[in-house]
Amino acid sequence: MSVITDKQPRTVTRWISGDASPAAHDQQLLRNTLQVVEILTEVEGPEVTRAWFIGMNPQLDDESPAEEIAAGHVRDVLAAARAFVNAGSSVDHRGASLALQGGAHWTA
Repeated sequence: MSVITDKQPRTVTRWISGDASPAAHDQQLLRNTLQVVEILTEVEGPEVTRAWFIGMNPQLDDESPAEEIAAGHVRDVLAAARAFVNAGSSVDHRGASLALQGGAHWTA
């Protein structure tokens, strides 16, 4: 969320805890992000959804969806999410492995 809203992680933590409220612009970014998350989590789990948000996306000129939402291109990100979900419905993700930052691995 820090990348999308261009806020420090501490600020986002305060929003989550209820100690502060996001400004109207940030609330809109959060609603847009939630809309994309809801599309993705219809068919994918949280790990794939997180990886999708931070990974380069060919439909977004190899930018990450998180960066594109931050830049105001939410319609493009929504289209990319729908395309991913539609393509994924015919793809078997089992056995796929992804090395994540810090040496952790995700396996579908």
